[in-house]
Amino acid sequence: MMMSPAEILGRLDQRFRLLTGGSRTARERHQTLRAAIDWSYEMLDAGERRLLGRLAVFVGDFDLDAAVALAAGADLEEFRAVDALGGLVAKSLVERNEAGGTTRYRLLEMIRQYAAEHLDADGDADDARDEHSRYYLNRTAELFAQLSTPDDFAAIDALQAETPNLAAAGRWLVDARRAAELLAFFARVNWIDYGSLPFVAVEDLGRLGRAAADTPGASRRPGFAEACYAAGMQAFYAGDLDGFRHFAELADTAPGERPACTTIGLAGSLSMHGDLSAAVPIAQAAVDHARHRRDRVSLAFLLGALASFEAATMDSAASVPHAREAVEIARATGAQSGLVFALYALANAQRYTEPDRALAVAEECVRIDRTQRRTWSNACRSAAAAVYIEQGDLGRALDLCRAGLQHFHWIGDRTQISVQLAVISEALAPVDASLAVQLAAIGESGAIAAYPFIDNPMMKNLAGGIEELGRDALEAERARAATMSYDDAIAFVFETLDGFTTRAAGP
Repeated sequence: MMMSPAEILGRLDQRFRLLTGGSRTARERHQTLRAAIDWSYEMLDAGERRLLGRLAVFVGDFDLDAAVALAAGADLEEFRAVDALGGLVAKSLVERNEAGGTTRYRLLEMIRQYAAEHLDADGDADDARDEHSRYYLNRTAELFAQLSTPDDFAAIDALQAETPNLAAAGRWLVDARRAAELLAFFARVNWIDYGSLPFVAVEDLGRLGRAAADTPGASRRPGFAEACYAAGMQAFYAGDLDGFRHFAELADTAPGERPACTTIGLAGSLSMHGDLSAAVPIAQAAVDHARHRRDRVSLAFLLGALASFEAATMDSAASVPHAREAVEIARATGAQSGLVFALYALANAQRYTEPDRALAVAEECVRIDRTQRRTWSNACRSAAAAVYIEQGDLGRALDLCRAGLQHFHWIGDRTQISVQLAVISEALAPVDASLAVQLAAIGESGAIAAYPFIDNPMMKNLAGGIEELGRDALEAERARAATMSYDDAIAFVFETLDGFTTRAAGP
């Protein structure tokens, strides 16, 4: 073969050319297929043809409202657009599916490429992509606003479906040298809890943020800091903590008033790099700013973040009241996804001073979390595990931690894996210091996410284990971890935990 399957996949936009250039049999099959599509196309009326061409700009599936919006640019009013779409479905040129009570439509890739050829030939492609971009930037902004309401879980589900088209819309603007419009979108949606978004949204918003922030003059435009925050959060969840810091610091260079995301991003970066003493006052400044703006949704999140930083410094006298206030404000908004993070912050703050209450709060968090990634409810399991460690119930603690590890591995959330390994290392240190140090070294290594937790003052058990073994033992494990790939590291973690559990269970 001239190309691998992966290379062929990468050339889907040249599908017809590839098929034509193959063997005689392939050419004959292609000609037959092309003739069938030509015949179907000739059977369409003028409105159906115009609509089919415009549907070619969609990526993946789309709903009726999006189709109607694109049809308007082809002078098809709503009733005529719905009728034309029905005709395309009836003629098998558009697929119709239902999921969760919502109807979605899509074009098979070959049909999409065929329709795109006609759209280009008609000279309507740029206008269609412009309208597609406007629609999806507005649609996504509406969904982000909905995250602050009791309909937030429905908005999160919708974001999962709509993000591929948002990504295409943003790329079109960047390629067309109109990144200012994309930056204006980021300015419009200036506060988002990225931990509650579907992972595809985190990934695509991060890529768009990087692309927009990298365009000439971007740092002087509204939305630059928010675009940097999106890029930074994508780096954070991918385990790239240096990238997270880079974008947090880049956002801080923007002129004018700092949005809350800039401040909390900088505090989070300092925290993840071990500088908690600097993170707390910066987070406090973000809280003060949100209070001044009377922005309840971001205030609830920022109070939870501040409480988490304070808990990491063992300042429960400050962290517990801040976390309780976060929960109170989040409950008042009615947005359950915002409440999930606040409950995590409270469980984490209470775990050493009010362990029974921390377990109850963690249980509520797990019960109400209907986000797709379950980031904060799984983090709550980590807080509960810390309680069980203190109570001497190592088996239950490790079960919770392993479940969290498996979940975060499944969704590709590397930084949270390192956070889980910190909890596990602290749990194991009193009973198997050597194993605890091995896992801690992996958790800090770049193989997963370079999160420097070993010297955190909260890691009392781990510090004792390192003292028992000697610092040379830690450095040896760090050297070994540095040679591991991500796959090697995660396989070692699961094999090691399973082996420990088997040994602990006995014959």
